[in-house]
Amino acid sequence: MSVVNARQDTMKIGAWGLGNSLLIPAYGIFAILVVFRATPEGELGAYLVLQAIYLMIVQLARNFGYTPLVRHFFEEERRGAVVGSSTVLTVLFQVAALGLLIGFRHQAAAILGCPPLPDLIWLVAAAVLLGAVAELRMAIFQALHHTRQVFLINAVYHVTLIGVIAAHALTTGAVHAGQLLQATVWAAVSSSVASAVLTPRGFFGPRVSRGELRRMYEYGKYTLGTSVSAVVFTRVDVVILSAFRSPAEVAAYGVGKVFVRLFDIYHHTAALVLFPLFCRLWSQRRREELRRVYRRLLVGSTAACGALAVGLALVAIPMVRFFYGGKYPSAGPLLAVLSLTGLTVPWTALAQNLINAAGVPSFVFGARIAIAGLNLVLDIILIRQFGAYGAALATLISLTTLAVFMNRKASGVFSFDPPERNAPHDPRKV
Repeated sequence: MSVVNARQDTMKIGAWGLGNSLLIPAYGIFAILVVFRATPEGELGAYLVLQAIYLMIVQLARNFGYTPLVRHFFEEERRGAVVGSSTVLTVLFQVAALGLLIGFRHQAAAILGCPPLPDLIWLVAAAVLLGAVAELRMAIFQALHHTRQVFLINAVYHVTLIGVIAAHALTTGAVHAGQLLQATVWAAVSSSVASAVLTPRGFFGPRVSRGELRRMYEYGKYTLGTSVSAVVFTRVDVVILSAFRSPAEVAAYGVGKVFVRLFDIYHHTAALVLFPLFCRLWSQRRREELRRVYRRLLVGSTAACGALAVGLALVAIPMVRFFYGGKYPSAGPLLAVLSLTGLTVPWTALAQNLINAAGVPSFVFGARIAIAGLNLVLDIILIRQFGAYGAALATLISLTTLAVFMNRKASGVFSFDPPERNAPHDPRKV
């Protein structure tokens, strides 16, 4: 009976995790049908740059401070120190990043070709800071495998975002960059309020110690590096494209990218559900079970993502023309190229979560930083030559290379004979 209950619990966790990940394409559909239609191209280009900055800060801070929290949350005797120290690292990162942006906002606007940035960066800062409570609570719920609560927090965020933007579109007929960012601020506030009332309440007696700060930092610096590479792969291309090309080209590239956000479902579900699962199986030394789960997931995921990627590439041009007519003529071919990145998704996401769970984040850090450097160089070279098409090609080349490196290391995790369940673990064997 306990086995049946365990399976039912796992299915519930996975179902809520999938539901949480479906919020991303749900907002993407809203963006396709409303935001990109109601926003002038120049305003849309500026908003996409500012949105990229906002998401970069949130993503980097989360991986620097809260991924270590999830990794060490099972150590109950140190749980309060883990929560408190991780929170301090996260807030310090956010304040430092926002301080630099605000201090150099005029220079950043000139470099990025985004004149509204000095006036609108304050809204970005407000959204980051007002959403801090929600970020911390989601990390705790993730560690506890309470994916329903994570789903509810993110659902409140996205429903508020959609509601505020829809209200602007209905009342004025057009939506501008400032209004889109105001909606983001309201969404951040509502998600923090929702997170505070969900049970279990509280923050598990957070406290800070120098030793725990150091331990969280030692793990977090590697996951931060991993996140930096993810930012390069998914966000920096928009910023570089804005610096070298026109806001209209940024807008067309953004339209192409929003359809590919379908694959974010997999990345987010893996981080929310599979990473804690892999951590638990590894910590309990259930290596054979972990091996079976990993291989089954890889085979099934590759088939599903491959079919979706090929199908999306085939219908890219007529689909964009159907939604926008002649407004974004280059978005269809861009989507056809970007959709092929879906072939790399399961190989990278599964391998990364397995390697991190095995306690070797340094490899993930090194590999992703190296490939991110390659991606950055390719972005600069190819965007200068080919504009948005160069950005799409740089992303495809880099993600394919990363998938090869990560899969080879993941295979090495299982290359040794699994130790006995109660035997001491030697990390040098990984």
